[in-house]
Order: sequence, then C-alpha cells, then structure tokens
Amino acid sequence: MIRLPNFFSDYGLFVHEVFEEYFNGNLSEDELGEYFHKNYDLKVTNSPPAFIKERPYIEQGQAFFNAWDFDLERFEPVIIEGTYSFKIGDTELTGRPDLVLHDLETGDYILVDYKTSAPFRVDKRNGSVIRDKKKMDDYYKQMYIYAYAVREEAGFSIDSISIIFPRLSRTETVNWTQEQEDETLDWVTQTITAIKEEEEFPPNTKSKFFCQQLCGVRDYCEYKPE
Repeated sequence: MIRLPNFFSDYGLFVHEVFEEYFNGNLSEDELGEYFHKNYDLKVTNSPPAFIKERPYIEQGQAFFNAWDFDLERFEPVIIEGTYSFKIGDTELTGRPDLVLHDLETGDYILVDYKTSAPFRVDKRNGSVIRDKKKMDDYYKQMYIYAYAVREEAGFSIDSISIIFPRLSRTETVNWTQEQEDETLDWVTQTITAIKEEEEFPPNTKSKFFCQQLCGVRDYCEYKPE
C-alpha cells in the first residue's frame, strides 16, 4: 500500500532538504534563500487544505533562509540526517536524528531538529508568547529518544537539544538531563507494554483533519470520516 504525501509533509521534507544541502557543504549561506525559492514548486507539489493559506508558508521559509547566519567554523556537523537502529528493553526501534553538532569551543554535542509546525502563539492582550505545552513535550520526548540512540550507537553523549522552527524564525534550546531521559525511556517502555497487552485496536477518527488531510492511507481507509 502506497502511503500518500500531503502539503505539510512536502513542506517539511523540503525544509529538511535545504538544511541537509547546507550542512553537507553543497550550499553556502548566501545560496539558501535562492535554493528555497527556485525549488519550492518542484518539491511542494501537494496543495494545502482549502482553509490553509500557502503564501505565509512560502514567505516564512523564504525569510528564514534569506537570513540564515551560522558559524560553521565553531559548530562541526557530525551527524546529518542519520539513521540508527537501537533497543529500548527488548524492543528494536529506529531513530532518524536530523543533525548533531559538535561545539569545537566547549566540546559539547548538540542534537538539532527542524520542525515546520508553529506551536507558539502571541497573546494579543499582552504580547506574551504562549507555548503548546503538549506538542513541545512530545517533541522533547522524541529528542530524548534520539539522544539515547546517539549515545548507544554513535558512542557519545548529547549535552543540549535545540529545536529550530523555521516558519517562526525561532529556536528553542534546553540542556539534556538524565532525569528527563529516564522519564522518557520509562514512557516508551510503558507505551510499548500497553500496546502489547491491547487486544483490540479500534480506529481513532476523532480528528477529521488528521484523517482527511494527513493520514498516509486516507484514500484507502474504510473508517475515514466524511
């Protein structure tokens, strides 16, 4: 069965490609904006849902890559779009970290991920930034799983985690902690146990948006809500 792409997956994969070309040395800082502009229509071939405006996605991505400024002399890429197979307990998993940088000044290793969602909004009453806590917590769970995979398979430890949000021109960085990793691995273990013990898997059609726009088998699923 072929898994179907969508506008959001097209956009996310394209942003990843731009970063990959840069960190592999195939594009310079000055070429990123032009590359994004010239290749957007070739890479983002699916249209967004009718209620989503595409123009802001284009403008935000263009502005981000036009302004990209990074010190490659200090931060050495050591993993670029890596793939690792590893075990948590008896379960084998696959992790695909976007990027790991080695800070040549401090010796730290930084796990980097790119997210094309926008889990922040500005409170119009006071201008404060409000985070989508659940989404950010889920992102950090993913990052801690990747950090564990890097240590197990590549042999070095992650010191901090940075998530880049290109559409917002925003980066969120936290220090890695053993406590948070332990909590994440416990969550993974409990989730796997719950799946193994489950006897029925009823379809989850609560989100019509997911079912109709994002699901990779949306054109084939007999449970798709109308």
